[in-house]
Amino acid sequence: MALAVGITASVTFLSNLNSATDFFSRIYDRLFSANDLKISAVNARLVPVRPRADISTPMDNDAFVALQLRNYGKSPVQLTSAELMLLNSHDISTRGSTGGGYCMLAADPNTNRSPVIIDPGQTKWVAAAMALRFKGLLKSLAGTGFENIVVFDSAPQMPMTIMNAGYIQTLNAIMADRYGPHSAVRMTLKINLDEDEISFILPLTTGGNSSMQKGERFQQDWFLANLKEPTMVPYLNLSNLSGKECDIDKIIHFPELSHQFD
Repeated sequence: MALAVGITASVTFLSNLNSATDFFSRIYDRLFSANDLKISAVNARLVPVRPRADISTPMDNDAFVALQLRNYGKSPVQLTSAELMLLNSHDISTRGSTGGGYCMLAADPNTNRSPVIIDPGQTKWVAAAMALRFKGLLKSLAGTGFENIVVFDSAPQMPMTIMNAGYIQTLNAIMADRYGPHSAVRMTLKINLDEDEISFILPLTTGGNSSMQKGERFQQDWFLANLKEPTMVPYLNLSNLSGKECDIDKIIHFPELSHQFD
């Protein structure tokens, strides 16, 4: 009898100990896991939705917000949703075109194909699935030198930058005049549903060129190049079937253009 009571007491003690260990482990994770959340925005881009330069469509003034994110933490980060909010802006909406790629996240996590996982040390491009719509943007660019922009490609169908680097300041001035001098967009990414979130505020009137490597400023030379010579390549890369690469600059070879390499 005494032995049975002793065994029962020992089992109860061990059970309580395990429960206490689990409890304190959860408390520790809650208090200290956020300290390991070290996500940095390496680069930022507006990705034009404009399908063709020779035909006008309602999507011509739309652009997805994409961030190149790097995980400096020790643990993988699972991004489950993305949401945009406009700040100090007018004549822009967050109800433009919608995207559905593996590297594009909507505000509702259940509508996404899957979360985007960034392993420690890994870098991925992630875009919000709802594009910004800039009212009258192309019309505002007409007659300002936009039509004379010379585009450099990194590969066929992949505009990367422009020769007329000074035009970036022209674009910044147009954005400030058309949409507000302090207009900006905030991109908020949810981590593991509602466990945590991280936000980035990106001004729309202080864009620079791709050589800046500053995540809080849009690479507007890239935006202008892809707006002048529309291509589906960036969207195809964000729609990546495996969801593992999320590389907006991945070169896609088109067989019908292979002669350009000869």
